[in-house]
Amino acid sequence: MNTAPGNTSVDKIPPPPPLPPPFKIQPTNYNLNYFNCEFCIMQRNDNITNAMWNSGHILLKYLEQSNNDYITEITNVIASKDTTSDMNKALEKYSMSDTVILELGAGVGHVGIAISLGLQPKEYIFTDYQTDEIRKNVIENMVMCDDKFDGDQNKFTCGNTKVNIVNVDWKHSPEICYNDSSVPDVLLCIDCVWISDLYIPLLNHILYLSELNPNLIIILAHEHRQQDSYKDFFKVLIDNNMIVRKIYDEDLVAKSPIVGLFLICKTKFDDKTRLME
Repeated sequence: MNTAPGNTSVDKIPPPPPLPPPFKIQPTNYNLNYFNCEFCIMQRNDNITNAMWNSGHILLKYLEQSNNDYITEITNVIASKDTTSDMNKALEKYSMSDTVILELGAGVGHVGIAISLGLQPKEYIFTDYQTDEIRKNVIENMVMCDDKFDGDQNKFTCGNTKVNIVNVDWKHSPEICYNDSSVPDVLLCIDCVWISDLYIPLLNHILYLSELNPNLIIILAHEHRQQDSYKDFFKVLIDNNMIVRKIYDEDLVAKSPIVGLFLICKTKFDDKTRLME
């Protein structure tokens, strides 16, 4: 797999892709198929959080092409010659069936539904500040396979996967937001970096979750919308001893000139210069 080299400074963060043209959300139902699992997503047009964006599709196709061994790919991507045995240990291969995944800003829920149906992780936690649309789509597509649905429309089991839907507002303290949630192994951030006013609240949640699990692997899919949305966000991650790697477009089945896919994890290095190549 080809990946962008480590960052020697913020100036060497890969340049942002071009800004996309104006986009109008159309209300409709979409029939989707990922991991050979078919499902239907309802999309409204009254709020951008109630829409599907290209980043989710690109992420799902990446996981689809990587199959269940994508953790091994992440190991190869992040664990370069500059990393220590601690980092390699943190990125050991493990089965998706043993994985707890938490998604920030889950929107209409299509990414989590696809992963839950197709890859069957141990637990999938959908989070967003509005969860009505997530709940509708999750119940429509996943409750049918539930044998433990007891009327709680936020918690149930689909096959081997425990499903949890949680209201999370990034402006609230992360210590409060995840009290009743499992500690994730994988954190998904899909089109979460889009308003500069939300950078710090979002980063607070990402960094808090990485403190709960120092071995946390973060997969971030980012559609560039603001000229300042790139370096400012990644600079905070790097300043907090996070390793950031970008997946090259040539390694993606689905791609877009305005979408970047990044793999991120926490380093245990005290000397930040050792993060760099």
